[in-house]
Amino acid sequence: MRKINNIRVSVIYGNIAKLSADAIVVPEFRESASYSGVGGALSINGYEEGLENYSCFLDNMPDPPYGEVIHTQSGKPDIPFMLHAVCIGAPKENAFQVISICVEKALNLAQSHRYKKILMPVLGTGIFDCLTDKEAAVAMLNGIATFNADTTEEMEVVIVIHYKSRQKETFERILDSFDPSHPTTVKMM
Repeated sequence: MRKINNIRVSVIYGNIAKLSADAIVVPEFRESASYSGVGGALSINGYEEGLENYSCFLDNMPDPPYGEVIHTQSGKPDIPFMLHAVCIGAPKENAFQVISICVEKALNLAQSHRYKKILMPVLGTGIFDCLTDKEAAVAMLNGIATFNADTTEEMEVVIVIHYKSRQKETFERILDSFDPSHPTTVKMM
């Protein structure tokens, strides 16, 4: 566990749909809810209502921009809210920035709702594999570092490695060496 500003950040390996928190970040398409990857794990574990709520949102506001985060109820008490991060399918050249923006916006929404614990899967390495594990870790930590918490209340972010166990070591190494006073704003090569 490491503290970045007033946010406690930890990295664990496990089934994200079996954990408890105030909210979960769910990577999503612009056009529809994702029922594969994290969305698939959530659907299998009874969180269909939350994914359907995102689909209903899209009926009223089709194609939200990449980097947008949509707040919905999940339909289950273990993780009552979802923060749908519109990042799947972002152009590769923008994926790093989109991931950072999604994380920052998700934290802003979490703060506005006074959430204390947020689950985040690894963003940017799934379906379209836009980022390396190292790039994804830096992009996500940049989003945490640039989040301007206007409260002294602490928040906990648990980055959950769900599929690729090797990512845990990479994320822990990056977290240990990350300098929040110098976040990167461009994709690393």
